[in-house]
Amino acid sequence: MRRVEAIVNGEILANAPTTARVMPIDEAQKVGAMMLFGEKYGDEVRVLDIGSSRELCGGTHVARTGTSGSSRSWPRAGGGRVRRVEAVTGDNALAWVQAQEACLARRRRR
Repeated sequence: MRRVEAIVNGEILANAPTTARVMPIDEAQKVGAMMLFGEKYGDEVRVLDIGSSRELCGGTHVARTGTSGSSRSWPRAGGGRVRRVEAVTGDNALAWVQAQEACLARRRRR
């Protein structure tokens, strides 16, 4: 998890521009867009390039990676061999770290 978090934060700190484009799903596959197994996609998909990542996405995103602030990640249980990661960014990442530090401080005082 620390390695994943370091990679994500490195991408954020690079402040790389992001691009989004709509294309046929077969073209998206040819350009190497990451697709989630089991997800259903239409004939046309939105392909998002963020730093070194290229994937399908339906949501709105930042214009540059640095806009996300920092990132904090942790593993989440998944079914079978599926591995999932949850993460928060920006102010939420800072709040999460501060809450964890407060919890540790309370435990130390006991």
